Amino acid sequence: MLSWAQETAYGRSGELFFCFMIYSVLGWLLEGAYNWATAGTFRKDGLMLGPYKPMYGLAPVLLLALGGLRMPLPWLLAAALIVPSVVELASGVMLKALFRHQWWDYSAKRWQLGGHICLEFSLYWWVLSLFTLAVIQPLVSGLYKLAVPVWGVLFPVVLVLFLADLAATFRSRRRAAEIAGI
Repeated sequence: MLSWAQETAYGRSGELFFCFMIYSVLGWLLEGAYNWATAGTFRKDGLMLGPYKPMYGLAPVLLLALGGLRMPLPWLLAAALIVPSVVELASGVMLKALFRHQWWDYSAKRWQLGGHICLEFSLYWWVLSLFTLAVIQPLVSGLYKLAVPVWGVLFPVVLVLFLADLAATFRSRRRAAEIAGI
């Protein structure tokens, strides 16, 4: 249990950002492992230059902000299916609009929407979301409690590094799109 001073100093936003970063890196690892299993290579071109997959960070954080496992079971089951699918759809549409590039394409799958989401992967994200909330999140919460004494110093450093990567990524992706004439 965090002390009142620690809760006041770092607040819920500090904890959610910690979770976002952990899940973004875990998403990068998960996607790398999936690529290795399916394509024989760990590294695949992703949006960010560093080892982050922000979609994998955003979906669990939104689920946590909605109440996580404290949600009534029907709401939890619905949110665990809908939130990651909406994050994936919004991300796909936004990335294509900004950079004229589609990082994933489900067009060949049944029950897909614009190639950005499909029922098959939405069901995978649903199971992964439930597993994350039930099994991984307690571990991440424990890790956060261990990190709280130094998180006040690490938070701004991690935030600046993430934002620098995001800015460098945006700049390089826009430049690549301009060079390609799209």
